[in-house]
Amino acid sequence: MQYMAGNARAQRREGRARVSATSAFLSFLRDSWKAVREIYLSIILSMLLGIATGVFFARFVSRFYAFPGLVITIPALLAMRGNIFGASCSRVGTALHMGLIGDGRGRVLSIEIANTALLSALTSIVIAVFAVYIAQSMGISASYATLGFISMVSALISTAIMIPASYALSVGSYRMGWNPDNVSIPVVATFGDLIMVLSLTATMSIFFAIASFVFEAFTALYAIAILITLMVLGKKGKSPVRAIIVQSLPTLTLCAFISVFAGIIMDARVESMARYSALLFILPVFNEQVGNLGGVLSSRLTSAVHLGTMRVEKLPDNEAVRNFSVIMLVSALTFISLGIISHAISLVGLINSPGLLHMIFLTLVGGLSMMIIVCIISYYLIYSYYKLGLDPDNVVIPLLTTTIDLLGISLIVYLSLIILPL
Repeated sequence: MQYMAGNARAQRREGRARVSATSAFLSFLRDSWKAVREIYLSIILSMLLGIATGVFFARFVSRFYAFPGLVITIPALLAMRGNIFGASCSRVGTALHMGLIGDGRGRVLSIEIANTALLSALTSIVIAVFAVYIAQSMGISASYATLGFISMVSALISTAIMIPASYALSVGSYRMGWNPDNVSIPVVATFGDLIMVLSLTATMSIFFAIASFVFEAFTALYAIAILITLMVLGKKGKSPVRAIIVQSLPTLTLCAFISVFAGIIMDARVESMARYSALLFILPVFNEQVGNLGGVLSSRLTSAVHLGTMRVEKLPDNEAVRNFSVIMLVSALTFISLGIISHAISLVGLINSPGLLHMIFLTLVGGLSMMIIVCIISYYLIYSYYKLGLDPDNVVIPLLTTTIDLLGISLIVYLSLIILPL
């Protein structure tokens, strides 16, 4: 009898625990629904822009091969749009939350315009130099003047479009009552890819329309102008533009170097996936969305640090865990959607797919596995840079997205080898 009474009490405790857990989950959904909705909608828009980018890239890719070594620069040029403008949107989002933008105070935006323009110019030179060196070491007769011209001019064109577009999105979403940390980075990163592909094709048309001495002179003058600008900044002491450049440029240079190799790594691995062309289709979109979700998470965490709502400690506090939970929930929705969309496009496009369930399982397992890694990396990057006295907004997103490029490709390829039918 005593045993039965004890068993009944234990069952009641378990029942109360289940009710409590259910209530806590429902409360989390109510509190986080706005963030989940904003992030998910921005990710879906980003996915559609990514598909459009893929279509344009496929249409123009034959032109890129007309310039020896140019294809090597493309992954890095695309990555730099997201790295530079993603980090900038993160800083603008933080400034908006802190009330530093508005009421006629345009200093923050002026600083960001100078930063993004200069960083875009600098990294375009770095990418061209890296690409030519690697191409020549592989026996490809690449030209510094030619690749330098294409890299620099395409960076100028894309930057001229991206600056007003990215800041209009950040400020506009904030004024509409949306959190810019949730919506700006995914859209800006993928829109930047689209604009860069179009800028590259426009630059190639310019190249063919001018004499060789013109683009050689332009490349030389461009590099000299950047050098003079750096010398002027070096004498400005504690200029905010100088501070961001000093913190961002080494990180972006490392990211550019790694990104140049990303395409080589993928090229060495994708042969095993060739029989299912739908998998080749989802590789860039998968990596893009993992990077976008990681950028949103990093932006939300750094804003919380600056606002004082999150403590930066060795172990994540409740606010950090809440942000992890939000991003994991959105990730599950995102990667299920990606599997469904990819399979549907594969059917319409008459390309091979391993089947709907396999596609969903692959994207969901791969995506959630990557996002667990992303949560850990993003938090401890923020922790490390904060403890060093540096602004995480300047460095975390470029480092995170570059790491994702390498890990994401490897993970999705090896998962496909394990779970897909022989």
